[in-house]
Amino acid sequence: MITAMRIARIAQSCTRAAAAAITALLLAACGGGHPGAATVLPSVTTADGAGAYTVSQYCDDNPSQANQSFASAYHAAYGGYPSYYSEAGYTKAQILVSALKSLHGDVSGGSALASAMKAVSISAPRGPVTISGTTHSPVQDTYICKVANVGGTLRNIPLLTYSAMPPWGYLSQPAWLSGFTSESTGRP
Repeated sequence: MITAMRIARIAQSCTRAAAAAITALLLAACGGGHPGAATVLPSVTTADGAGAYTVSQYCDDNPSQANQSFASAYHAAYGGYPSYYSEAGYTKAQILVSALKSLHGDVSGGSALASAMKAVSISAPRGPVTISGTTHSPVQDTYICKVANVGGTLRNIPLLTYSAMPPWGYLSQPAWLSGFTSESTGRP
């Protein structure tokens, strides 16, 4: 497992140009996505939660039209704001529906559906999403967010956007794969 201390040691040997990536990695190791998740924030006091920084591919107060429509509809239906998990399920459904439409509903061949899903490009509440042909993982925006009190509710406000981040982030794909292989117990 890559720890915050290991990331800090790696940062010492990097150029200044890599500072943003190292910051994002350190924030992810120390406070990525879940501490500021919409499922956690209702149980946190404003004094304890406001001002926290997180890294995630979804911020519930993203100002994009797609997200504002999604978050408003979700809030109206469920009385709370969507979490990463809610948005991820919605995005996965968008990918599947888009792939099915491209096949005109013909799912007789599993490999055709898999290929159609890899070819999808959608505009999700989190931003644009495509699928990496190498890892079959999403290529998507990644956000550094700050938890803030918005109208009496703690929300994740995007401060910085890293656009179209591949699964390997700012590393070269071979460097990422080498690290992934040595640090992981499964394949990408």
